[in-house]
Formats: sequence, structure tokens, C-alpha cells
Amino acid sequence: MNEIVDASLTAMWVTMTLLVVAAAVALLLAVIGLYAVTRYIVSQRTREIGVRLALGARPREVRAMILRQNLAAAVVGVVLGLSTASALTRVLSSLVVDVSVHDGATFGAAAIALTAVSVAATYLSTRRATQVDPVVALRSE
Repeated sequence: MNEIVDASLTAMWVTMTLLVVAAAVALLLAVIGLYAVTRYIVSQRTREIGVRLALGARPREVRAMILRQNLAAAVVGVVLGLSTASALTRVLSSLVVDVSVHDGATFGAAAIALTAVSVAATYLSTRRATQVDPVVALRSE
């Protein structure tokens, strides 16, 4: 009987390990995608940033403005993602045994991680864009 229990637990352990690996890869891809999209959006605004700097705006003010705008979009995305994930827990509850699908720590950690990546990507991209000479930025297109 012990061998049967061990065999069933081994199969479950392998399945759970594969799910953890898949979840980690999904989170990594989400982080990379979020960073890439944020960087692309800021790079598309290089001309606007150049105009603002040429008209006398300080780089810190421009960074703060773009950071606020992107943070608002990130918060909306996190709220939509958390509400969707919460709604999908009903489906997952039938698939797991002795595990809570309403794990606030996991939801919170994912939300914090994605928001932090969005803020970091926005800050780094905007800092780079504000260091470009406004004349060069205006001629870039």
C-alpha cells in the first residue's frame, strides 16, 4: 500500500513541479513583454519629449509626467488582471486538492512585481529619452 501511495504522490509532485515551472516561465514572459512594450511606448514619444525639453520643461518633470501616465495604465491592467484571475479561481478550485485558490499573497506578489517592472521600465526608458539632445530628438523622425 505504501508503494501505491508513493507512486501517486510522485506523479502529483511531478505535475506540480511542471506547473510551477510553467507559471515561472509565464511570469518571466509577462515581465519581458511588459518591459518591451513600455520601452517601445516611451521610444515613440521621444519627439514629444524633445519638444517639451526644447520648450523649457525640466527632464525630471517630463519623467514624472510619463511615469504617472504609465503607472495609471499599469494599475488599470493589474486591477483587470486580478479581477479576471479571481473570477477564474472557480475553474481552478475543481482542479486542486487541499490548496487554496484564493491565495492573496500570490495575487499580491504578482501585482507588485508587474507594477514594479512597469515603473522601472518607464523610468529607465524615460531617463534615456530625456538625456537625448532636444535637437536630435526633434530630427529623429
